Amino acid sequence: MIKIGCVEQLIGEKIYLSKLNKNELEDYIEWFCISEQSENCNNGILTLKEKKEWTKITLKEYALIFKIIRIENDELIGHCSFTNIDYINKIATVGIQIKSEKDRNNGYGTEALKLMLNYGFKNINLQMVKLSVNCNNKRAISCYQKVGFKELNKKEDNDMYIEMNIFANG
Repeated sequence: MIKIGCVEQLIGEKIYLSKLNKNELEDYIEWFCISEQSENCNNGILTLKEKKEWTKITLKEYALIFKIIRIENDELIGHCSFTNIDYINKIATVGIQIKSEKDRNNGYGTEALKLMLNYGFKNINLQMVKLSVNCNNKRAISCYQKVGFKELNKKEDNDMYIEMNIFANG
């Protein structure tokens, strides 16, 4: 991790993560809410307006968002975040979105998650990171398992989603 001014960057081999600035939040919300990834999050239940409002509230309250940028050409290819950060119990939820199909299956998501988990465990002092994933999203499940997430169970209120977590001590 290097610090440039007050902006932290987490550097990997193929990508780096750069903290989203507050003035970039509206653009992020717009991008996220119209992306196919947002459909994976709520199964199409919310309207675009409701998604934008929910995202804005969630991100302003308890989130740390990073842009995923390809090193070779400095291109923004996605975002990853910690949300619902509980500093007392040392737990957070992680999420990741790779914008374009052409950027998937290149290891960018795996590398971004490794950088995020390292940052969360070492810099935020998290003890557990969790996530929820659509059970039909085999590519995401494989990526999460590759970095050490373990499947807990299907969410009781919706059999479409699987809960997974990872602990700081493995």
